[in-house]
Amino acid sequence: LNKLIISIKTCLPDCQIILRPHPNTSLLKFKKSLLKNFSEIVISDSSKILHDSLDAIDLVIAGESSAHLEVLSLGIPSVYWRLDKIPYDHYGFVRNNFVLKVDHLFDLKNKVNSFYSSTEWKIVQNQYS
Repeated sequence: LNKLIISIKTCLPDCQIILRPHPNTSLLKFKKSLLKNFSEIVISDSSKILHDSLDAIDLVIAGESSAHLEVLSLGIPSVYWRLDKIPYDHYGFVRNNFVLKVDHLFDLKNKVNSFYSSTEWKIVQNQYS
């Protein structure tokens, strides 16, 4: 996660980072470990409904999470970044071309726009709707 945050700060220096830990993660431990190195990050309370936090979000970066499904259904682009030790692409979102997998953030905006405006993605989106 630290590498991802550093990458975001490097490639997207003007963005605000809002992190939302998995509901099973201790919020106190999460805050202590991250805010020690990245004090400017906002931590979203995972005990609250995700939908309530989406007004300020332009892009979601997540690992093995059903959050991809929720945010994409609301029109917010989402990209897959391997964050977990869970088996890769557990939900099949990447394999089924529902979510864009990224390994680096270089040229992210163009990649996201190209992926989510493609005819192929729109067909896949209809299958998940």
